[in-house]
Amino acid sequence: MIAAGLDFTREVMTKKSWAESFVRQWEDMETAAQELGILDKLHIWPDPELKGYVDEAKLESWFYKPTVEKWRVGVG
Repeated sequence: MIAAGLDFTREVMTKKSWAESFVRQWEDMETAAQELGILDKLHIWPDPELKGYVDEAKLESWFYKPTVEKWRVGVG
């Protein structure tokens, strides 16, 4: 990808830089969702490979958070 001139891919070329990029984006998504009042609607599917880069309790909580299919939606 770099040979094709896609320099932005350098950001995720190592496991550490990939994890740091994911965490940065994760934090940005949570901040935006909180500011919009929809944090309870946010669902992140973190990669288990993030262990060691993200607080394990936070990572584990996302692994088992209900997805949209399991939300109760009022009718009417």
